[in-house]
Amino acid sequence: MHLPKKLQITISVLLISTAAVIVTAAPKKAASPKLSSALQAALQVDQAVIEALDRVRPAVVSIVVKEKVRTATTKIITINPKTGQTDIRDEPARDVFQEAARASGIIVNSQGYILTNKHVVNFKGDILIKIFLASGDILDGYVVDTDPVNDLAILRVDGGPFQAATLGNSDIINIGQTVVAIGYSLGRLENTVTRGIISGLGRSVVADAPGGILETISDTIQTDASINPGNSGGPLINLRGEVIGINTALERDGRGISYSIPINLAKPAVKTVLTSGRIIRARLGLRYVMITPDLRDARALPVKNGALIAKGSEDTGPSIIPNGPADKAGLKEGDIIVEVEGRPLNISNSLQNEISKYDPGKTIKLTVVRAGAKLKISTTLDEFPR
Repeated sequence: MHLPKKLQITISVLLISTAAVIVTAAPKKAASPKLSSALQAALQVDQAVIEALDRVRPAVVSIVVKEKVRTATTKIITINPKTGQTDIRDEPARDVFQEAARASGIIVNSQGYILTNKHVVNFKGDILIKIFLASGDILDGYVVDTDPVNDLAILRVDGGPFQAATLGNSDIINIGQTVVAIGYSLGRLENTVTRGIISGLGRSVVADAPGGILETISDTIQTDASINPGNSGGPLINLRGEVIGINTALERDGRGISYSIPINLAKPAVKTVLTSGRIIRARLGLRYVMITPDLRDARALPVKNGALIAKGSEDTGPSIIPNGPADKAGLKEGDIIVEVEGRPLNISNSLQNEISKYDPGKTIKLTVVRAGAKLKISTTLDEFPR
């Protein structure tokens, strides 16, 4: 069959065009493999850490403390190179400021109040304090007050307003929870970040304080997020960027073990400074140890949880402070306080944690186990003496 020449040309053009479309059409893109659920979860945690750090970093500060010390009288010997004559003279003693500590802190109020450790500023001589802000500014700082109960101090810088951190709730933290410690490691590596988990609650540790003094720090958060020298006083935060602890000590005999003071123990100190200009603490007036499974087995105690009135491992005085609230209420060594105002005590909720919620002068009801019997005892708290 023979087609007209004009029609043959038209068909040829159409075939060429169709072929061109077939050749130049892009192949379908292969589907990307889906991320595993474990990897997705890890990436979500990473992103949460980054966002949490962004929220709290502007409130983290570096603290440098210099202490005034008296130098000894020294003899200065000089020799004249031309005559060989020796000249001896006395250099009199004088006062100088020497660097004594480098640490970290966290701004907790827009007016410039800073929370840090007491051992950072607790020196016998006069001190000078320099505060290095995240912005790069360097300001003079001063001590507002130190905590008579915990290893905490509140400093202040003038100026502002300053960006303050958000304080979380350390009563609802859990073992295994992801946390991040921030501070100025070695006093010079700004905003050093370490990540880990909460590995224990209600720990009591003995820390080195200035002057070679050993100080017992109770009810701490144990974490494997490294707290390096210079990180003392910096914040321990959760994945929401909230401060849940103040880093205070590291375990020299164990790798990867550090301690932080729960932020709920620090909140009353901040509150009373803002309202009264000083830290005010309520006192029950006794020494105790929180019951653990080992302690219960060793002493054949009748309950699993509570605060056993005892001197503890460090014999620093009587179990019941004479004329204190506990003494006046008739509490005795060996009693076990199991509840405060109906709230049970356990390793995660210590007696100190509960007492810190009240002001001096408050009458509280205690549930006490004595010789297997349960008693209800009321007592009125007084102020912790200085």
